[in-house]
Amino acid sequence: MKLLFAVFACYSWDTYTEDVSSATCSFYERCDVLDVIGYASVDECVDEYVGWDAADGECEGYDKGAAKRCVRGWQELACTAEPSDYPGDCELVCPEVEDSASAE
Repeated sequence: MKLLFAVFACYSWDTYTEDVSSATCSFYERCDVLDVIGYASVDECVDEYVGWDAADGECEGYDKGAAKRCVRGWQELACTAEPSDYPGDCELVCPEVEDSASAE
């Protein structure tokens, strides 16, 4: 149990943005759509995704557990998945952002 706590407790926003970008771009490559969406390599895709997250900055209420589940969801996602099957935990990573956007 202590190890699980340590993993979640130390999962920083910066690590999450790198991991989720890598997992998402690797999904695109694995499913042969990386070039279709305009990237020559996984590295190019990751660099752009990390840049977007860095520009947005860390969110209020960052949920480390949801962040880990989000990354794992992208890593396990089948190529036949529909957008509705994309990891729902990703929407929970920044709950205040989601709540404030839906309140407008």
